[in-house]
Amino acid sequence: MGEKDSCASGGAKQWACNVDAGLDSQTKNKDISQQEFDQQYRCRAEEAARYGNAEAMFFLGCELDQEPTLQESSRYFEQASALGHTYTKWCHGINLLSGHGTEKDEARGLLLIRQSAEEKFEGAIRFVSDAYAHGAYGFPQNEELAAEWRSKPADKDVIHY
Repeated sequence: MGEKDSCASGGAKQWACNVDAGLDSQTKNKDISQQEFDQQYRCRAEEAARYGNAEAMFFLGCELDQEPTLQESSRYFEQASALGHTYTKWCHGINLLSGHGTEKDEARGLLLIRQSAEEKFEGAIRFVSDAYAHGAYGFPQNEELAAEWRSKPADKDVIHY
């Protein structure tokens, strides 16, 4: 199995390990600058993203989440969320809700945020709890539901930032 195949078929942790291991061996064999290391890391992330790796797409979305690359960032977040990446559903949902780097679509944004919360991402859970507490974003004001959601970050299987 070649390097491309291992990046494409592995999970998020395997992708990061493969990239780190490959670049660490390069830095031990020859001196490369931090800038060159970062450039090679990003290049490998782009390659993994082309093979459909959601974790690489998430990494690139985060890396590019500023002007002048907001739209590219949003595309990576959209692709990774379509692949089911929970944290990215939160990121893309917030972008859609606000129109950050993409066309504003509140309904779709709220749907992704709700999915992310149900899949136990901490940021989305807190958002849903606050929305119920304040009756915001179309959520009915309901302190019972707000309290229920507010307690969920204590669960052991929550995905943290």
